[in-house]
Amino acid sequence: MTKTILILAANPKDTPPLRLDEEVREIDNGLERAQKRDEFTLKQKLAARPDDVRRAMLKYEPNIVHFCGHGSGVDGIAFEDEGGEAKLVSTDALTGFFELFADKLECVVLNACYSEVQAEAIAKHIPYVIGMKKAIGDAAAIKFAVAFYDALGAGRTVQFAYKLACNALQWWLDIPEHLTPILKSKPPEKQFLASTLRTGAAFIDFLDVGHGVNPIVMPTLIQGLIPAWKGKEKTKTITLHSAVFISGGRYQLGTDVERFGHLAEMHSLPVAQRRPILMRQVGFYNVPSFQMSAICVTNEEYFKFTKAHGKKWPAHWDVKCLDRFQRPFPPRFASQPIVNVTAEDAQAYCIWSRTRLPSWSEWERAASGQARQPYPWGVEYSAARCNSVESGCGSLAAVDDYSLGDSPEGARQLCGNVAEWVVGPEGQFELRGGSYRLPCELWGLAYAFRQPELGYHAPDVGFRDVRDLIQDPSR
Repeated sequence: MTKTILILAANPKDTPPLRLDEEVREIDNGLERAQKRDEFTLKQKLAARPDDVRRAMLKYEPNIVHFCGHGSGVDGIAFEDEGGEAKLVSTDALTGFFELFADKLECVVLNACYSEVQAEAIAKHIPYVIGMKKAIGDAAAIKFAVAFYDALGAGRTVQFAYKLACNALQWWLDIPEHLTPILKSKPPEKQFLASTLRTGAAFIDFLDVGHGVNPIVMPTLIQGLIPAWKGKEKTKTITLHSAVFISGGRYQLGTDVERFGHLAEMHSLPVAQRRPILMRQVGFYNVPSFQMSAICVTNEEYFKFTKAHGKKWPAHWDVKCLDRFQRPFPPRFASQPIVNVTAEDAQAYCIWSRTRLPSWSEWERAASGQARQPYPWGVEYSAARCNSVESGCGSLAAVDDYSLGDSPEGARQLCGNVAEWVVGPEGQFELRGGSYRLPCELWGLAYAFRQPELGYHAPDVGFRDVRDLIQDPSR
């Protein structure tokens, strides 16, 4: 059966120019050369406006929809309005729209920056959705798309095509762009149920023409097939050595005086602690591209460092654990962040691992995204997205917990769990990100910081590291 691919392209005139015509042309050329080219029909709608999208979906009834253009994270995907300028379509609107076409639609590709939030929502209704965890370079986006459709044209599955396209970026680039695309899948139970219901509908039609079987048994049959699929829904995981790419550029950083002042009053913050933050005025700063650890350094990783260099243990490690566990902490603490370390301890680790501590501007850029949002996940504070006083956990969490609080690029726990050492504008050390012992509505603000005395350490203070990279132009 022939599958229809619908390409929707939009590059509003008030957004940076993209080579979308090249992307469409290369996809088309690749499919024309494909082994199974007769199994695909390619349709396209350029300079796509919302009305154009609706009409194209109704006319072509595509199995695969490919969007190429600009994304804006939680604000939506940029289509064009009647005047050719950007029209942001919200995540809810896109999700509801694609849900209406779920009977035919098998895959949606959102080849646009920061489109993971839309992919996550749409994947509740469509079997496979690809989005971007962060900004992606224009050339990288084209390379990914071409490789993806090359694989589909060869008769491969969506999962294989996604992996091959990511691998193509590894061959081609010296920066980790292959970590940017993310494949979201509908939970297996829902996929199976949707497939079964479609089969069931056909079976009901078969019954209706007089084949003499009671259609009432169908729900029972379907229900009996579901339990084997339960518990298999994929969750977002981060490995100990995961890193995220933060695109460089000129970004607005600094304190939102009105918002911070209101929260400082609400939490009765002493004037002495407010003053340095209020003095960090809003301005534009050049931030080079860099690679940041997706998680904080763990007890396990820091233990390797202490063994290699004979570094003094932090206060919470216990020598009594060594005989039993071969390390000075129980196994359940291995994936918790290292704490009770000074800024000097953190720097020593970075020298050993050939990394460095982030600067204040790098950390704030990572925590606020390109849109300068006050919290890593968006504008409004949510205790459910971080380990803080408000969330009521009362203790350290593993470094891969709280995925709902990820930054646009995919860095985890930039708000809550542990405060993190960074290097301030004059070389002094600062603590950023709040912790499980602090109200993160205040201290979790991307621009909030503390400047403790030299040698300070605490049970809620840790760090993560960064590496320098060559800046990549983003889509």
